Amino acid sequence: MEPHIVLSTSAVTGGEGLPTGKGHQARFSCPYHAWTYNNRGELVGVYGEESFGEVDRATMGLTELACEERAGVIFPCLTPGKAFDIDSWLGEFADKLADQQLTNWHLYTERYLRGSGWKATMDGYHHITTAGR
Repeated sequence: MEPHIVLSTSAVTGGEGLPTGKGHQARFSCPYHAWTYNNRGELVGVYGEESFGEVDRATMGLTELACEERAGVIFPCLTPGKAFDIDSWLGEFADKLADQQLTNWHLYTERYLRGSGWKATMDGYHHITTAGR
């Protein structure tokens, strides 16, 4: 399967509008206008289309970024509409990257809660005076 990258910015407002996260989704919906895009970035649903007038869905998709895959790593070009030569950019590093055999690695993710827990902060002193005797 070829990698495909689109920017998660609204085609209507140009602002960041699509939710980020992890996993696989077949559809993405802009929380502001509720326009729906497929996982190729094509506009497939326009909520309240009658209020927008005629919408050319072919030109209102998400912005695609050029990307290349080498040794299990996806390299995007962050300038929309610009192609790049990943092999010349990687140069001699391409062999070192291939030696890592990243295609055999497994992704492990863990979610951390940010900030301290208010309960531990408020009740933490109990242990010292009572349970810690």
